[in-house]
Amino acid sequence: MVKGFEDEGPINDWKIRCLVLSGQEVSLITNLSEEKDIEIVYGDVAKRETLKYAVRDMDIIFHIGGIIHPKKIEDLYWVNTFGTFIYNLLKIYAIH
Repeated sequence: MVKGFEDEGPINDWKIRCLVLSGQEVSLITNLSEEKDIEIVYGDVAKRETLKYAVRDMDIIFHIGGIIHPKKIEDLYWVNTFGTFIYNLLKIYAIH
């Protein structure tokens, strides 16, 4: 998620926040944060309550998360389609 995209000024003024599922590897994000301040927020795109802070005051959301090896096909549909976009991420972003 990015703040400052609509404002005039260089890209370096952008604020970046990454939503990461608890227990996932964040070393790549941590390495990138040496160059640019990146805030890591732990949550789950399938759980509305964890998205409220993640999207607050953000201008743009780049969604690159998803599940690729689900235990059940319903999990694939819930996370990648219904939970991420229709039910959670876009609704919470629209509210905030």
